[in-house]
Amino acid sequence: MHLPRSILYPLVGLFILGGICYHSFNGISWILIPLLLFLLLSGFFLLRKNLKAMKSLPLYACFFCVGYLNFQSYYTLNTSHYLNLKLNTTVPLKKIKILEKKHENSFSYSYEGELIQIEDKTTSGKLLIYQKKDTVQVPCVRGQFILTSATFESIAEAKNPGAFSYKSYLENQAIYNQIELTPGNYYTLTFPENNLRNRLDQYYEKAKIKIQSSMLNEEAKAMLQAILLAERSSIGSEQLDQYAKAGIIHLLALSGLHIGLIVELLLVILIPLKWIRFGATLRLVLVVCFLWTFALFVGLPASVVRAVTLFSFFTIGRFINQGKNSFHFTVVSLLLLLLVHPPYLREIGFQFSFLAVLGILWIHPILQKFYEPKQLLMKKIWGWITVCLAAQIAVGPISVFYFHQFPSLFLFSNVLIVPFFGIFLSLAIGVFILLLTGFLPKGIISFFDGSVSLLNKTVGWIARNDPFQWEALFFPLSYTLTVYVLLFFLIFLLERKRFNYVVSLFLAISTLLFFINLEYKKTKKEEAFWVFHQHQESLFGHLRNGVLYYKSSNPNKTKSVINDFKSSQLLFGSEELAIQNIYIHSELRLLILQDDQLFELSDFKPAYILLQKNPKINLDRLLETYDPKMVIADGSNAPWFVDRWEQSCLKKGISLYDTRKKGALRISL
Repeated sequence: MHLPRSILYPLVGLFILGGICYHSFNGISWILIPLLLFLLLSGFFLLRKNLKAMKSLPLYACFFCVGYLNFQSYYTLNTSHYLNLKLNTTVPLKKIKILEKKHENSFSYSYEGELIQIEDKTTSGKLLIYQKKDTVQVPCVRGQFILTSATFESIAEAKNPGAFSYKSYLENQAIYNQIELTPGNYYTLTFPENNLRNRLDQYYEKAKIKIQSSMLNEEAKAMLQAILLAERSSIGSEQLDQYAKAGIIHLLALSGLHIGLIVELLLVILIPLKWIRFGATLRLVLVVCFLWTFALFVGLPASVVRAVTLFSFFTIGRFINQGKNSFHFTVVSLLLLLLVHPPYLREIGFQFSFLAVLGILWIHPILQKFYEPKQLLMKKIWGWITVCLAAQIAVGPISVFYFHQFPSLFLFSNVLIVPFFGIFLSLAIGVFILLLTGFLPKGIISFFDGSVSLLNKTVGWIARNDPFQWEALFFPLSYTLTVYVLLFFLIFLLERKRFNYVVSLFLAISTLLFFINLEYKKTKKEEAFWVFHQHQESLFGHLRNGVLYYKSSNPNKTKSVINDFKSSQLLFGSEELAIQNIYIHSELRLLILQDDQLFELSDFKPAYILLQKNPKINLDRLLETYDPKMVIADGSNAPWFVDRWEQSCLKKGISLYDTRKKGALRISL
């Protein structure tokens, strides 16, 4: 039976709202269980009485409660979770199962693991596992069991305001601690089973080796790994930054665009099956099976799982002649994914994917009505422009919220590059297949190398020549949500042209202006001194009247810290300070010591002493001379120096603030 859109969309919206409320107001679930039972009983009674105006209300309320309880059941720690266990020893043995490989860099591997047993106690809970690279240790593989005495370590918080918090990212996946494997603290218990998932993992590693050992140049190898094996980390950070500035970073993530093109390619290749009995059904089964086998092959990354789920629904819908209900299938696949894996809700990629698809399906038809060209070529161009514009309108606010930048040439780059990306992806698939077969002619190698080089150079040129590249934008959650409400009513107004949407739009604009004014007043009122953290560098600043006056030991290396700070709160500008060793403002009296300098100023009593670049000083004597309120050690100092200074401060009863351990220091003025 077909569920009407007027019922389905509010139900899914309330389910999601329940999940949001769980994260915002954790701890009220005991009220929801009896409420859920009451609503189910009242819904049954109302259905029997056939009260059409009222019978859907309990159903809506139930979906809200189910959404809340679904998220609560995932994140609530059960009694056997390792954080709830009382252990007899300080360094207990732990049995861990490797679930998946997360990342790899020049120094280490990282994995997600499931804790199975501690000492003789059965337990549960996920961990982040680091394994250093060396010639002795063999990388862990999925499904492997290990025994280790490594101690739990907390995951570090973000060191500076506005910086990405890896701790929060992992907590969303219910990972709360990490351990580090070294040659002496673990050994392998078993090797993984010879099942389909592990065999596909082996094929995946062989495919990577084939690419890395091929005659392709480094750019082409990295591109193949990114767009076909979901290894975007293979692309250099500078190249990634250029794609982001050009507004087409989505091309490098194996996601909806790539899966959609692969589906269309498969459907074309399998057209001959339609000529035989049950061929259409066989074609559908082969496409869906290929999609999920491919998802398993690349390790089930979140971007691929959601894209494969969505296009599985689309393909099935096309088969049963329901292809026009694309919006319907998108909403159903969203609900299914959140039911199976609640952490998707707070993942950036998940939000981007579905907002882009919903924007294309909802906003694109409205934009097309503004101009209806008669020529076929102009129709194609205008259609693609409206698709790109619709997707960007949908993801624009959340993109600025997360990444604090907005490329003004996004439309130009998408219209110029994306229409040809299908051809490029087909070429990449062909090169990949030839690589696996061991027959890749030099002519094709040169052509693919040149294609990748042309693509990267074009993207680089767009990124460098963007006249209005807005970076370090402050766009808090209040702005983001209000802008989406504004867009929602604007679209309804364009679609239905009713006066109540005009009123709602006016209220949304008024709310946005209220939040902007609130942030403006907050910025004008705030005054603070900041000591930021940057490895091997020094950076501090005075925030006053919305302007950050800062001093940096290396402006190029600390630029990202300044940009993160600008994106964390409303600022009107930034200026570099010209100071040396003393900074006095109101109640702030700061002495800055670096190198081998030592000051004995009888008429100056600093409340704070900032140590930079491992100064060779007798800290005991310095503390006797000045008796400061606090000693600050920033990231330019070596850890062993700071540990020694901490002992001296403890003896004098003076606090030492280490930015390496505690992150940036804020002194309110």
